Amino acid sequence: MGGAASLGSGGYRGTPVEELLPVALEPANRRSRPGLALVVVLDKSGSMAEAMGNLPKIQAAREAVLGAAGLLEAGDRFGLLAFDAASGWAVPLQEAPTADGLRSLLARVNPSGGTRILPALAEASTGLRGLAGWRRHVILVTDGQGEGGDFSAAARALAGEGITLSCIAVGDDADVGMLHELAAAGGGRLELARDAQRLAATLRREVAVARGPLVREGRAAVVANPHPVLGDAAKNGI
Repeated sequence: MGGAASLGSGGYRGTPVEELLPVALEPANRRSRPGLALVVVLDKSGSMAEAMGNLPKIQAAREAVLGAAGLLEAGDRFGLLAFDAASGWAVPLQEAPTADGLRSLLARVNPSGGTRILPALAEASTGLRGLAGWRRHVILVTDGQGEGGDFSAAARALAGEGITLSCIAVGDDADVGMLHELAAAGGGRLELARDAQRLAATLRREVAVARGPLVREGRAAVVANPHPVLGDAAKNGI
């Protein structure tokens, strides 16, 4: 009936695909569950100024973050930690800002400097530490190689606090091996985004998956109700 890449879990909510469907991708009666606290750790090093297709990578990332944040529910928390050789909160962890407010904040994230991933992950962990009991998820978006160090240990430290970590490799030059190591140890996923559309889709999917399962595994009963097209088939249990 579906799976992790199906319409709801696949991150299609809020896209033109949903507008064409005769069903809602967000169940109205889903059970109460913990809120989501999401931090995007965004690389803003100098290489993010380079083109990816017809857009600079940083511009593609801004648009992707804007679209993904729009999928958050009321009460969820969102933060954007931008890093080069240093890191800082471009959007402090808070209830998701309006689209216009977030667009304005993203416009201030401009590429420069080197790439130091580990301090940024540590800062994200510190920001999420006070939200025990929430679903806490970090998405690292980078096109870089990293600075060396024990990346698996950093991801395990996040996981030990109940924080999951996924990685999105932007463009063709990211250190996919290192990012795979991070995602595997962090209990998340590695996605490859070689164009702006893929980057936007992967970020949307990460939000959908992080918010909790829309897919229920196991047997499902199919109940037939009377309908003119079915005739007597439904009555007879066919």
